[in-house]
Amino acid sequence: MLENVSKDVRALLAAKDVKDEIHQFVDGLENDIKHRKDRVFDVTISKPLNDIMGGMRRGELIVVGARPSNGKSALLLSMIMDIAKQGKKVHFFSLEMSVRQCVERIFCAETNISLNKLYTESTLKEIGEVGSVFHRSLNMMWAALDNVKFTLSDGCGKDYEEILTLIEYNNGFDAIVIDYAQMIRQRNNTQRESIDEYLKSLRQLAIDKNMCIILASQINRGAGDGTRVPGSWELKSTGALEEVADKILILHRPWLYNKSGNAKETDMIVDVAKNRQGRTGRGGLEFFGEYFKFRSKIDEKK
Repeated sequence: MLENVSKDVRALLAAKDVKDEIHQFVDGLENDIKHRKDRVFDVTISKPLNDIMGGMRRGELIVVGARPSNGKSALLLSMIMDIAKQGKKVHFFSLEMSVRQCVERIFCAETNISLNKLYTESTLKEIGEVGSVFHRSLNMMWAALDNVKFTLSDGCGKDYEEILTLIEYNNGFDAIVIDYAQMIRQRNNTQRESIDEYLKSLRQLAIDKNMCIILASQINRGAGDGTRVPGSWELKSTGALEEVADKILILHRPWLYNKSGNAKETDMIVDVAKNRQGRTGRGGLEFFGEYFKFRSKIDEKK
């Protein structure tokens, strides 16, 4: 009977001894630890959050979900820039914002110049003044971005084939961001089925290309009145997100929904709601919206 089984099928049927596999694992552990920085990308804006997540790993699909205006796209740009500054090659697929809008946000975050001030007469005057605050900020930004391999596209990526084509045309990436899932192009089936198929393809792509994929998602409109952190089951338009993701991060800014409460305008809760490679839990960030900038909260016990 086995004579008629193909070589590929034989490989699938091959059983492996657990003791042999553990020996190989232990033998390779020292090398894995030494080369951790090539396999795991740290979230440097918050060590407590990074400790919960265990970093962002090659081969993972990470989903970041939030209600509108909670800072989702800004955090995605910050995360992918973080990875780029660790010497990795990255790409940002923007399915909603233009490249210019993305660049505005990156510029404000890197220079500490607010978007409100960016297009003013005072900034226009400073552009021509060597030694001005603008010029000093600009020089600091260029120094930070030296040797960074970070590319962007807008509109491309609404089909899985577009994602794959751009990746292969650029000889691969270490990590990519796709902003966001609900913008993908519907096929002949329903939108839900289209997204589910897209997600499963992305999950396999992360493994096949040995890369980290970070995908944004909206939250269902019926997910409460904003007084609580949404659950991973409330990610919009699909059931596959919760199923196929290796990690799920849910963002929530309490101040947006209760301005008379104890929360500050800058408070952001990051709920690590799923984590195949580690623990779940909540971390805290401060989000400065006019600068599209994040920093770790001093008190992260919430």
